[in-house]
This record gives sequence, structure tokens and C-alpha cells, in this order.
Amino acid sequence: MNVVVDRADPRGRMTRLAVLFAALLLSRFAQAEQNRIIEIVVAGDSTVAEKVLAALHASLSRRGLEVVSSIVPRIDPPLLIRDALARAPGAGPQGPLAYLWLDLEAPHPDMYLLAAQDALVYVRALDVSSRPDPVEIELIRFVVDESVQAILRGHALGVSPKEFERSLVVAPPPVAPLPPPPSEAPASVAGARRPGWSIAAGYTASALSTTQVAQGPELSADLRWTRLRLGASFSERLPLAISGPDGRARLLSSSFRVFAAAVMTIRPRLVGALAAGGGIDITHVAPEAIGATAPFWVSDALLRGIASLQRTFGGVAVSAGLGAELDLVEARYAIIRAGQATVFWRPWRWRPLATLCIGFAF
Repeated sequence: MNVVVDRADPRGRMTRLAVLFAALLLSRFAQAEQNRIIEIVVAGDSTVAEKVLAALHASLSRRGLEVVSSIVPRIDPPLLIRDALARAPGAGPQGPLAYLWLDLEAPHPDMYLLAAQDALVYVRALDVSSRPDPVEIELIRFVVDESVQAILRGHALGVSPKEFERSLVVAPPPVAPLPPPPSEAPASVAGARRPGWSIAAGYTASALSTTQVAQGPELSADLRWTRLRLGASFSERLPLAISGPDGRARLLSSSFRVFAAAVMTIRPRLVGALAAGGGIDITHVAPEAIGATAPFWVSDALLRGIASLQRTFGGVAVSAGLGAELDLVEARYAIIRAGQATVFWRPWRWRPLATLCIGFAF
């Protein structure tokens, strides 16, 4: 009988085990890094779809994900999901992390998400229109971002493909309705999209002269369409003291404005607006000279024009604007002595102004 004694160096054996363990870790890490692709397909108008994709690209790229996107006129979700499932097994670690479809052409826009790892289908209704505005685009970005993050964390999201297909109800072909009378067509078109609305609080400052600035808090509310806004604002000005060689007075003003604004999208979540309107200032004047008259009220009618930029963060919007106001009647503050009027202060008729607001859309 031959007896063999293994005298191999134990340190060499430990070294080989450490190398093998490191290779396994690197393999797992490389696989995780490779599987960082999201395939996105958007069905809808190309101009609108590009804006939606721009927002999704920016959001997902910040999380280290690579986005492969395309735009199509319409989609068939069951067919696309079956096709993605057929391709996923052969893709291996090089394949996408998930497949995402946004159907903006559906009567009620939907999101479909297929996680490649566990082959679960997640369906989410989107409370947006087929031509989403910046606020609705931000909602789409938020829903997609949260869903993808759930997949990255390893959470199960959705149902199996078979359950998804069973949930689809095959409806009978729709019967074409009779065309409405011509007189009803405008009402149908006008009622297709209801306006949203928003409220905002901010601060407004208006230069009355080289040394005097009327400023104070402002509240506003407006109705919002895609390209148009109609609204009103109310502002309470801080007390203002004016003085001259022969007199002085203390002013306390409140203002009310109505306006219409044309809105344009500059980039996702950033819009510009040009607004025009007018209103009235009600001012309480309290003379402070010896023998002055009792306090009294005056009113001024003004026109306003303002350009602004607005940045949205979910349902919150921050805006800043610059513009000017025109006092329709030139105001003068004078002291009357012995029948003679002496003007001691005259505010500008053209008054530059600036605003800063934080608003909430509904």
C-alpha cells in the first residue's frame, strides 16, 4: 500500500480561494453594471413625445441608467410585452433592466412597465392628457422614476404576463356615433379639455421714484390652459413715507389686478409667459404737516405688462418676473397755502416692477 502525504503550502491554498472569491465578486459587479439599460417607447405626437422623453432621459441618467428610446404612432401593449419576453431570455446581462411603454394615444393614457429580471408587468393609469403640459410631464417623470427605483431596489412590481393578459377585456367593436349637429361642434371641442387652476403667494416691488419703492406681499389665482392663463392678484403694500421741503405724508396702498398671459414651453419644467392687464390702486394718504388736512383716500388706474419665467418641481412652481406699470392719470402731492399749490412729490407714471412667487397647481 502506498501512502501519499500532501505537503502543499496552506498559504497557497488560501491565496487561490481568495482569487476565486474576488473573481466571483467582479463577475457579479460587472453583470449588475451591464444591466443598466431602460428601453422606452412613447406612442403619441412626435413633438409632445420628444418633450416627455427629454424629461425621462434627464431623470434616469442622473441615476446611472442608459435610456434607449423611440417614438411610434400607436402601440399594442400585449403584443409588445410578448415580444419583449421573447427577447429577454437571450439577452443575458447585456439586456435591458426593464421595458417601458407610454401610450399617450389611448383614450386614457397608460404606462406599461416590464421588469426583465422577474418578468412582471406593471400597469399604471396616467392622469394626463394626450398633449401633456409641463406640470403633467413632471407627473409622468415622477411615476416612471418611482417605478424604476422600485425595480432597482429588488421590489416585486406588477403581475405575471398571463395574469396581465387575463385582465384584458375584449370589448365589442364600437358603434360609430351619429355626428352631432353643427351648432354643437364648438361646445364639444371647447369641453374636450377643462382648464386647471393654481394659487400663488409672493412679493412685488414697484419703483415710484428714484428714492421710493412700493413693495409688499401678493396673492394671485389663475385658470390655466395649455397656452393661455387668466387670473387676478391682490397686493398689500408696506407703509411708505414721502416728504419734501414743505410737507410730508404717509401712504398705505392696496392694489388689485386682472391679467391674461400667453404661455410658451422653453424646456421640460421651464416655461415663459407674457402677461398684460390692469387694475386699480387704493391709497390712504395721511398728511403729517402742522395744520394739515384730515387723512383721505385716492385711487389710481394702472396698466401692467410683465414677462416671467416659471420652473416647476412636481406640483410646486417658482416664478420670477420683470415688467412695468403705467399710471393712467399723473399723480401729484401738493401743499396748498394761501390759495397757492406747491407740489412736493410726484411719482413716476411709468413704474418698473419685479415679482417673485411660489405657486401650487391643481
